[in-house]
Parts: sequence; structure tokens; C-alpha cells
Amino acid sequence: MTTIAAGSIELGTIPFNLYAPDHKGRLVLFCKAGYPITEKHIGVLKNRDRGFYIGGDDYEAYLDYAHKRLDNIISDPEIRISDKANITHGIAKRTVRNLLDNPASAVSLQESERVVDTFRDLILFSTEAASNLFSFSSLDPYTFSHSINTSIFCLLLGEKLVGAEDEVLSLLGMGGLLLDIGKSKIDPRILFKPAKLTDRELEQIRKHTIYGYEIVNEIGMPEPILAICRSHHERLDGSGYPDGLKGDEIHPFARIAAISDVYDALTSDRIYRKQSSHLHALTTIAKEIQAYDLEVFGALLDIVLRNDQLISTFCDQHIPRGFRQEVYEASKRAASVKNGEELPDGGKITAALLAIKQEGSSVPPPEKPAARPTQG
Repeated sequence: MTTIAAGSIELGTIPFNLYAPDHKGRLVLFCKAGYPITEKHIGVLKNRDRGFYIGGDDYEAYLDYAHKRLDNIISDPEIRISDKANITHGIAKRTVRNLLDNPASAVSLQESERVVDTFRDLILFSTEAASNLFSFSSLDPYTFSHSINTSIFCLLLGEKLVGAEDEVLSLLGMGGLLLDIGKSKIDPRILFKPAKLTDRELEQIRKHTIYGYEIVNEIGMPEPILAICRSHHERLDGSGYPDGLKGDEIHPFARIAAISDVYDALTSDRIYRKQSSHLHALTTIAKEIQAYDLEVFGALLDIVLRNDQLISTFCDQHIPRGFRQEVYEASKRAASVKNGEELPDGGKITAALLAIKQEGSSVPPPEKPAARPTQG
């Protein structure tokens, strides 16, 4: 049985059996599938503290039902943030699964846009929402949860860099959700191999960036999303793939996605290793700080550590001297960004993000042939 939010149930026929505990705590049928929820039912739903349940066989039917009412659920002040996050996460997981099964599906893409906008609205409304969304992701297979988590991290970083800019955040969130869509063309035996990959298998895995770019380009996604799918494994020092881009050659959206992707990968359980702690993940990235955007990493420090003294200590202990001050200043700026207020002076990536919104500017896709760099 799965607990559901009572506030997600509205007047009208329900396509699932709804259960509730009786006075002895035993689950009994409250309303049968195919029967209408009445005003009397609604009154009981609003005044019970014991919760309501659906069977596992009815979960997909409930997600369909909730998806159609998602806007009302998100805007209802009486529904807890954790319940809103749970419903949204369930819908997001199904959307990612559908995308991987059929990347060119117009319906799945529309659902993805709606999911990302819901993530954005939840995160902008409450800092609690992101924590709840991540907690539900920890229960899911990595393939699904990584796309969801990367989307959320892109949104969180985008908010820290440019505030509540809906257009920028929606593009970032959508790019994060589609980031690994190219893996739908990778042999699952390689994708889920628990042992170390051979050089040939690693080369196949790395092609997901090219495949992903081709998929989103074919369905007409905006340039920033194309850049995320193709370039989220590029590194500022030129050590990344598939094109070996350096510095400003890498789209600002791809720089944000790169850190989102790596940080979630490090802090999630994988087939071949257990998750790292948040501090260990930050330290791992800091050891290769020359490969990542300093402004974005500073924003990540603010999101994860949330304390100026902790961030200062982390920078002193783990960031090389030549990068330390810039990372610390970026974290302070990220901490000062408040929704609805004028943005403080920012760095190059913030300016680039705002330019994309204001002028529709973009970075063209790289013309270099795909290259296989050294592993790292």
C-alpha cells in the first residue's frame, strides 16, 4: 500500500480503490474505483489524520489522476510540501522512464516541460521542497533518479546565479532532465555493467553525449538544451569529451550541468560503488577545480554547506590558492541572491545566462569531430 495526500482527491469519479484505516488501524475500502467522491467524502478526507492509501496495482492510475490535477495540487496551501514533492517525483520518474523508452515522444516531452516547471515552482516556493524531492529519489533506480536529481540541481544552481528567472530556470531544468537521454541508445549490458568497463565499452558510453545531442536536435529543442546534452562532460581545462572544448568554448548551461551531473553521481549509489558523503563529493570536485566553472562551484558550496564559516574553512582546506578567493566570493554572491530583488553584481556565467534570456543569444554547437580523450 502507498500513502497518498488526501488533498489530491477531488469531487468526481476516481479510477482507483481508496483505502483508509478504521478505528483499530485496519485498512478498509473508503471508496471503490469507478465510484464518485462526494462532498461527504471530501469532508472526511479533510478531517482525518490517519492518511489514505492505494494498492500497488492502482499507483499508475493514481499518477494519471494526480497529473491532470497537478496545478491545483501544487497551488493548494493545505497540502504539505512533502506530499507535493512525492506526487511530483512519482510523475517525474514515470516521465523519465517514458522518455528513455521513446525519446522522440511529443507527449513525454510535454510532460517533461510540465514536470520541470513544477520542480521550479516548488523550489522557488520552499527550500524544503528540494530536500523532499531528493529524499524520494534515493529510493529509485539510478537511471531514473539521476535525471531527476540533475534537473533539480540545475534549477537550484540557476536560482543561485540569476534568481527567479523563469525562462532561464526552465531551460536549465529541462536540459538536466534530458541530459542523459542519449543513453537510450546504449546497450543496457554495457550501461548497467557492475564491473570495470573496457576501453571499447567506455568509448560506447561516452557516445551518449552525441546521441543525446542528435535526439534533442531532431525534435527541435532550444540551443541551450542541445549544449547541455552534448557538452555536460566537457571540462574547462580541455580534458572532457566529446569535443575537447576549453574555457569559454563551453556553453554556460553545460558548465552548470557538468557540476550538477558530477555532484549527483558522486552522492548517489551506483552499480559499481556506494555513494560518497556530500563533503567528500565537494572535496573530489575541488581536487579538479581547474576543470570546472568557479562561479558555479561557489554556488554549489552555498547550496550544500549553507554557512559562510563552513564555506570559508572548506575553501582554505580544499581549494588551491589560485582559485580560492574567486570560489569563496562566488559563494557569498550566491548566498545574497534573493528572489524578487535586484541581483548583486555577478560573474561571466551569470551575465551569459541573463543574455540568453534577454537577447535569445546562444552558443553554436561545436564543429570539431568527436574525439576520445584520455580517461579521467
